[in-house]
Amino acid sequence: MSDEHELLRNISDLIRNGQYDRARILLNQIPDNPTAQEWLQKLDQLDPTPTTFEEAQADLVDAQAELAQAEDDIQTVKTRSRRQFRVGMALFVFLGTLFGSLLGAAADFGDALDNVDRIRERFYPELCIVGSDTILAEDLGMAQRWADEFGADREVNISIDAIGSSNGVQRAADGGCAHVLAMSEAMSEAQLEKLTDADVEVTCMAEVGYDIIVLVTDINNPVPQITDFQLNDVLLGNDLNWLDIDALSGYDHPITILVRSGSGTTDLVMSNYIFTENWDSEGGRRFPPEARYVICDSNQECLNRTLSTQGSLYWASFAHIVNQPREYLRPLAVVLGDESPINPLEDEVELNLYPRKLVRPLYLYVLRGDDTDSDSYELAVEFLQYVRGMQGQDVLDNYFFTYFSPPRDADEDLVILLDGFDSITEPNRQLCLTD
Repeated sequence: MSDEHELLRNISDLIRNGQYDRARILLNQIPDNPTAQEWLQKLDQLDPTPTTFEEAQADLVDAQAELAQAEDDIQTVKTRSRRQFRVGMALFVFLGTLFGSLLGAAADFGDALDNVDRIRERFYPELCIVGSDTILAEDLGMAQRWADEFGADREVNISIDAIGSSNGVQRAADGGCAHVLAMSEAMSEAQLEKLTDADVEVTCMAEVGYDIIVLVTDINNPVPQITDFQLNDVLLGNDLNWLDIDALSGYDHPITILVRSGSGTTDLVMSNYIFTENWDSEGGRRFPPEARYVICDSNQECLNRTLSTQGSLYWASFAHIVNQPREYLRPLAVVLGDESPINPLEDEVELNLYPRKLVRPLYLYVLRGDDTDSDSYELAVEFLQYVRGMQGQDVLDNYFFTYFSPPRDADEDLVILLDGFDSITEPNRQLCLTD
């Protein structure tokens, strides 16, 4: 019954959009549903002459010819803004509707649909969202939900590339497409300087949510917890074996620290726990040579290695860890001072006692270079506002902590803003710099 309810909801959307032929095809798939039969009768009154396959095919040929002519006309107008000549998009929207209505009748029209997608990519303004794998990862799905909702009522071609926070900065500095930069750590002065040297401005920024970093080890490791100070010693290479952490555990294995290349999570943990001069988030990463660090390329690879490597230690976003099969990972509780051990995966945990060094804001930055299209820039600003708004935060709340409900007290020391931006305590805070 729930499947039929979802199908009827989709059919309702098709009818509202005038896609009567496709709606008929779907309604006929549930002949025993009284609502479907009632809608079919109403469709017959609303549109008594459904389009036949032959008629649709002829309309398609004519529309393709008109589309080709429209493309030629558009290409001759080089001096007009993209927004001015987007009047031709009404034709493309019509084609998308027409092709969609033919899906149930002619699978051969898949190529035609691909053509519409290519046209959309060519004529809609581009919005490139790049950066943190924590925020943008495809397997997490949060960024795609943002993109789907944001693009539903806008003319925009959105691309998402989860390449890591530092790699996102590098792409923007190299002149790659980067309108919105997602970072799981605050942008450093060195990173800002790199963008400035490349004539890329950071015009807007804000924390959009909060994350906590979870430590995990292999499933055979009996060590239940680690103190904040012990973690510091492990990362510096002062403690090299799990017996150094818990002599009574009997777990005599070297500590292998898995780290992700170009990861903002790694940058945050390392810069918080080792001396700043030993860690340069701009590529001059100097892992303490005494410790045993192993680099992997992705969260999934690191998690797989954590499972297969005795004595492993890895850290990742709460949102990524909580969705992993619990029987294959052992979270390592963190002890802060004299407090009780805190396992963030347990229910009703008091996160205000979680180590501050492992709590982080998640940031979005809006970038603008000399060649940034004005439409793309406006959409980037709108996207930041959307993510900070009710709809965007409702999506984020399924994965992280919203910016208005952080896991522990948030202040100016936790949320690091670039110079010139309003403090988070400013009553009339502006997210963008004024020109």
